[in-house]
Amino acid sequence: AQYNHTDACQHLRWTARESYEYMYARPWSRVVDFYAELVRTGAGAAGLAELFRKDEKDHTRDTNGEEPLTSSGKQMSVKSSKARGGRWERANFKIVLSYHGGSFDGWQKQPDLNTVQGRLVEKHLGQFVDERKAKQLQERSLPIEGCATVAGRTDKGVTALQQVCSFYTWRKDVQPGDIKDTINEAAPDKIKSLVVSEVSREFHPNFSAKWRRYLYIFPLDGDATSISEDEQSSTILENPELKAPQSFDVAKVDKIIRQLEGKMLSYKIFAR
Repeated sequence: AQYNHTDACQHLRWTARESYEYMYARPWSRVVDFYAELVRTGAGAAGLAELFRKDEKDHTRDTNGEEPLTSSGKQMSVKSSKARGGRWERANFKIVLSYHGGSFDGWQKQPDLNTVQGRLVEKHLGQFVDERKAKQLQERSLPIEGCATVAGRTDKGVTALQQVCSFYTWRKDVQPGDIKDTINEAAPDKIKSLVVSEVSREFHPNFSAKWRRYLYIFPLDGDATSISEDEQSSTILENPELKAPQSFDVAKVDKIIRQLEGKMLSYKIFAR
């Protein structure tokens, strides 16, 4: 279902300025507050169930298919890892967390920016780093920080619900609860560690992921004011009988988008 720009249209399209004015005037604070509440209460993606007709429990029970190790499973994993030696002897932890996008400059660590990875997660995971790595960082005059691998980076302002990252250490005395408490104390109400569990050494947040969901919320209230009529295209001036739409019809947009259901979308235009 592709849009043909040569198709006749009984209504003219909004200009870029009209679109910007309309979207800028929306009550975005309600969306920001909604996400902030989900993070603060630790509801995670389950808190989105009220926005959908279907039950969300099937999508929120497990974040990426990697189940926490039971005591027996952990023992078997440790034994097999010791037999392999090397990096397989380290402890690997899966961290499921939520954070409020409006409070951070995105996930990825960047100089002089308040990012989730740099200012919070890795900084506070530094206390769980083994002595050997801590010594190497000190010799290079670098801060003692942990290394967190994430399932997917988020941009500035984007809220993450049940984001998955992992952290490994050679120390044997680190407990999942210690990691969870440390992250929750880093920035209360802005970042929330939901679940921390020790997983197998093969686990990788990105490669082990089975699904991702991207949600965009637009506060299109029924009593929203119409767009500005200050700017009119030359087509309207030449054809007074034509009128640009003065409101956003969600039902029409939803009808058009449903034509894409079940279709395989191609992203070749974004490839190198």
